[in-house]
Amino acid sequence: METKIYSENHFIISTWSVCSFNNDSLTIEFWPADSKLLIELIFRDTENKEITQKTSKIGEKLVLEFENFNNSLWIWNTEPMEIGTLNWKILFANFRIYALNNSPTKLIHYTIYQNK
Repeated sequence: METKIYSENHFIISTWSVCSFNNDSLTIEFWPADSKLLIELIFRDTENKEITQKTSKIGEKLVLEFENFNNSLWIWNTEPMEIGTLNWKILFANFRIYALNNSPTKLIHYTIYQNK
């Protein structure tokens, strides 16, 4: 049985919850249609404690760096972020990141959307 999920004008092409292994980076790899999509999530703590999120592209991999995402409350992007295109349609991502008592392990909920 095939399940399709969509939100108004966006298909949900991947959604999941995952725990990191300590402060290790996570890589999301999936194959929508005839393509391959790699997204790496990197978590860093810095001395200034400012919460920031940076996006870069290394080859065919999208790299999302989250600095100081270690609060015991949920931290998330406030609106879906554009992360690229696939088959000429825009891709967006939402993330919810949770760390219990400044633990290096993160619980990440993510959803990747594509325009219909």
